[in-house]
Amino acid sequence: MSRTVLVLYVADQRRSAEFYRRVLEREPGLDVPGMTEFPLPGGCTLGLMPETGIRRLLGDALPDPARANGVSRAELYLPQNRY
Repeated sequence: MSRTVLVLYVADQRRSAEFYRRVLEREPGLDVPGMTEFPLPGGCTLGLMPETGIRRLLGDALPDPARANGVSRAELYLPQNRY
């Protein structure tokens, strides 16, 4: 991985994507069912994933983000330093 990616788990992907379109004043680079990605300056990417999608991927590895307080609501991927 050569870029930093922050993925937020959201209750409503369409509504969240529209919010970030307005705030960032840009269109997403990827917008498909299950993931919306906005490229950001500096090589970062903001991803939006429906909380139901992460539940299907991880199963019982995490508490259901839609029903639990204080559990993970995001993923952060940092590129490995190559220096």
